Parts: sequence; C-alpha cells; structure tokens
Amino acid sequence: ADNQKGGRGGGPNSKRARRMLSNRESARRSRKRKQEHLGKLEEEIQQLKRDKQQLQESNQMLSQQYNSVSDHNKRLCEENERIKDELRFLRTEIQGQRRCGRGEEVGNE
Repeated sequence: ADNQKGGRGGGPNSKRARRMLSNRESARRSRKRKQEHLGKLEEEIQQLKRDKQQLQESNQMLSQQYNSVSDHNKRLCEENERIKDELRFLRTEIQGQRRCGRGEEVGNE
C-alpha cells in the first residue's frame, strides 16, 4: 500500500512519521533550552535579591554615618561661630584697652 502512493519504499506515511519524530525531538530540545534558560533566570533573580539586600543594608549604614557626620558638622559650625563671637569681643576689648593706655578714654574728649 505504501509503495503505491510514494513510489519508493516507505511511502508518505514513513516520511510523515520521520517528520513527526523530528518535530518531537526539536520540541523536546526547545523545552530543555527553555527550562535551562528559566533556571538561569531564577538564579539571576536570587542573586539580584541578595545584591539588593546588601545594597539596602549598605545604604542604611551610610545614611546613619551621614547623619552622624552631619550632626557633628553642625556642632562644629556652632562652636566655630561661638569662638568667632568670642574673638570679636576680645579684639574689641583689646582695642579699648589700647585707647585707654594712650589716653583716649571714652568721655575725656
């Protein structure tokens, strides 16, 4: 029966069977590649989650350090202003004493 339609041994059913088998193998390889790809993507997701966690922890630590340094800087700036005020006051006092020493007392003019 196969010889009547195909002209050669095996006929169209044999060709069809080979094509179906080839297609099944191709689909199997495709599923395997897809599964491997999904596995790699899942590994990458896990690594990215670990990286994210590490970066969040690092960010929190750096934020705390920044706040600490910022507070310290604020205190230093306040102290600097206080010292500048004290220095201005002392310079005024020294200038006043120099005037008094040269007879330039306030009220004797």
